[in-house]
Amino acid sequence: KIIQSNKLAIDIQANILKSLREKYNDIKDGGVRPAPFWVLVGAGMPAVLVEVGYITNPTEAKRLFNPFYQNRIAKGFADGIDSY
Repeated sequence: KIIQSNKLAIDIQANILKSLREKYNDIKDGGVRPAPFWVLVGAGMPAVLVEVGYITNPTEAKRLFNPFYQNRIAKGFADGIDSY
């Protein structure tokens, strides 16, 4: 499921970026990287791990607690799954 997981990750990441950049112009693209995360090993379907921000970054931390920002992330996530 590596190829399918990579495609899913690309679709989700692109749509989260699109959704957030409609309101926030300083969103950085962290890219999609493969890694053998323990929680994903052995998954029988496409699976991804998504990092949407870091609470140690003051700007990101403030945004992560903002319901509007959370909804933009959720919209991007859902649109990415639909794209997949």
